[in-house]
Amino acid sequence: MSIHRYCLLGLPRTGSQYIANLIKNTVGTTDLAEPFTENTVCKLGIEVNFNSIEERIEYVFDQLNKLNSNKALVMRLFLVESIQPYVDDIIKRLIDLNFKFLVIHRENIEHHLLSFLIALHTNKWHTLENNNQPYSADSSFEILRMNNVIWLYEQRMAFNTMLNQLNINYSTLRYEHAINDLEQFLGISVTSDVLFKKQIVGDPYKLISNASEVKQFLEKLMNK
Repeated sequence: MSIHRYCLLGLPRTGSQYIANLIKNTVGTTDLAEPFTENTVCKLGIEVNFNSIEERIEYVFDQLNKLNSNKALVMRLFLVESIQPYVDDIIKRLIDLNFKFLVIHRENIEHHLLSFLIALHTNKWHTLENNNQPYSADSSFEILRMNNVIWLYEQRMAFNTMLNQLNINYSTLRYEHAINDLEQFLGISVTSDVLFKKQIVGDPYKLISNASEVKQFLEKLMNK
């Protein structure tokens, strides 16, 4: 019997909810969301207020070890600076629990950063917060606070270094080609009619009234 346990390694705004939903609907996994992330409800048990990241990690593995070893699971782990000191230990323990690793990323860096800026501005991080629909260009908005995206750009620059240091086997899924890449990985047709959808369809600049200013800021950031 094939054990479907997947840990998605990526960064915020790489389509992790969308891809996890594709996997869940295709192979029947339970979605554990982001159990190692602070301030995220842990779907493994009751909601717990953790005093530290270490306490959260131990709680997650305590709950995972109680599950049937054949239970199909999917979870997300963002490789950001706050989790870096604990990543090696987390990965080793997930391997012992028969998890496979899928790296998710966006090929278009500019659109990745734009997605982050738009989510920060609207405080809507997935389609369920937007009436289950992608953003509409019918109601554009002005983005004035742009410096926050520098953090995500720095995480992108450090991502591959952190990934290579883990020395693990993984497959790669591209956000822009998620269904095709996932079908190639799983070897079966993927159920594309999912609850979580891609949040932005088309040109994200059409959503922003001061698009030229935002584009100039991002180009300067990416070319520095």
